[in-house]
Amino acid sequence: MVKIKLVGIAGSISEQSYNRELLYYIQHSFKDLFDFEVLDIKDLPLFNQDHLEVLESFEFQEIQKKIEAADGVVIATPEHNRTVPAPLKSLLEWLSFKIHPLKAKPVKIMGASYLDQGTSSAQMHLRQILESPGIDALVLPGQEFLLGNCQSAFDKDGNIIDQKTAQYLRKSMEVFVTYVFTLKPLSQSVSLNHEFQMEEIWASQLLQVLDRTSDDPTRVYSQLQAIRPIVEWYQSHSVDNQ
Repeated sequence: MVKIKLVGIAGSISEQSYNRELLYYIQHSFKDLFDFEVLDIKDLPLFNQDHLEVLESFEFQEIQKKIEAADGVVIATPEHNRTVPAPLKSLLEWLSFKIHPLKAKPVKIMGASYLDQGTSSAQMHLRQILESPGIDALVLPGQEFLLGNCQSAFDKDGNIIDQKTAQYLRKSMEVFVTYVFTLKPLSQSVSLNHEFQMEEIWASQLLQVLDRTSDDPTRVYSQLQAIRPIVEWYQSHSVDNQ
């Protein structure tokens, strides 16, 4: 099977960012599952629609191109006052103004925090932002990953110390890989502005699911759940095309 390409975005631009460290852990620990690149957003100015020259800057266009070329996006966010940090919110503003590289793009949300459940509110808010009109990302349902006590979660080499946590993260990323493969026809059709028939995509993906998992009812169910966003996305956008 051809490996997919993912990009990661850390919501913090701090030099000592545990969310960036979490993404680097994913990058070097799951090379067998996908190719992974961590994007740098620290040099982007805060969103201001009076400064459209930012959209033409080399730094921004590099981020835009890499997101467009990726099969999926992983966002690791800290939590500031029960929401996402300003740099991440600003990036999403830029990515939904004039351009829409996250449209129909599979996205996985996670977060690292000093507290046990410290990013739960930020992740919930981020999901709402990503699913809003103008962004229209396909956020992986469920599968939240919250890395608590992050200041003591990594060893000196950047590996997650607790093996159960590391195993859970791997399983969570495996689910996301399946999700990305399932949604790939829709993502490609939207990014290329192709006309597509919903019934054809649904039938194609259903056959692939049954072919891979017909001997395991539990996996059939989980795979079918992954296809649901295709239908939901299509239903929510078909109104605009009528």
